[in-house]
Amino acid sequence: VTTWPGMCLNEPIHYGEEQVLYVLEGQIKHVVNGTAMIYGPGGILHLPVDVRHSSANVGKGPSRELLISNPALYQPGASAAIQEAYQEMPESYDLCTAVEAIRSTVLEPLNIPLSIWNNQNQIIWDNRLFPSYCAEHCPNAPACRRNPLVCSPAKPPIPYLKYTCPHGMTLIEIPILFLNQQIGCLRGGHIWENTRGTPIPESEYGSSYGAVSGLVCFLKQIADNIATFCNFDLLRQKIRFQKSNIEKETYSNLCLSASLKRVEQQVT
Repeated sequence: VTTWPGMCLNEPIHYGEEQVLYVLEGQIKHVVNGTAMIYGPGGILHLPVDVRHSSANVGKGPSRELLISNPALYQPGASAAIQEAYQEMPESYDLCTAVEAIRSTVLEPLNIPLSIWNNQNQIIWDNRLFPSYCAEHCPNAPACRRNPLVCSPAKPPIPYLKYTCPHGMTLIEIPILFLNQQIGCLRGGHIWENTRGTPIPESEYGSSYGAVSGLVCFLKQIADNIATFCNFDLLRQKIRFQKSNIEKETYSNLCLSASLKRVEQQVT
């Protein structure tokens, strides 16, 4: 990665991949989650998944860095958060309830732009964490607020859809499937993709194929988490229904037993 004097990269979010940067030449300032540090030749910086990172060349000459990228296909700690959220889950398996159940423990901690839609093309949750480029060039985010392309019940469910917004950024839509039916979808991305061939502004960060693949897997995991909550709650309702039937049958048997005893006493 070569950065010229005075050049800076805006603050992308490193979801979908972790990175290691090794400084070969020059002086470059990295800001990670608001903390700034200047690195010279031999400096090493590790960027875990889901951090905000920006950089700027603060030296007099160009800086060169060796970049090592590793796709992250799983979000650590998500399973524990799901189990914690399930303890407070309401008794309904509609999409709104499932999203509300995992909102505080799974969705809100995510530092990525994400919106969730139902089959009526209505947004039921949206964190509005758009990149700075979106805020500057598309303040009302019309492309991001339009109806999802995968949220049509008339279409057979597809694994996911990737498309480019009018400004050249990649958006990803993932269907949410429950009982083999699509009950909604989620949209994420808002990234610059190196493999798209779209010119990337100098101040923006381009994501590799591995990073995009990792992001797709991560969004699929979120969709699976929502479907899992729906399945858990449906199973719980079935168990409660069966328990209620058992209690009714037990009560009926007790009433029958009492009636037989009364008859027996009358006969004797």
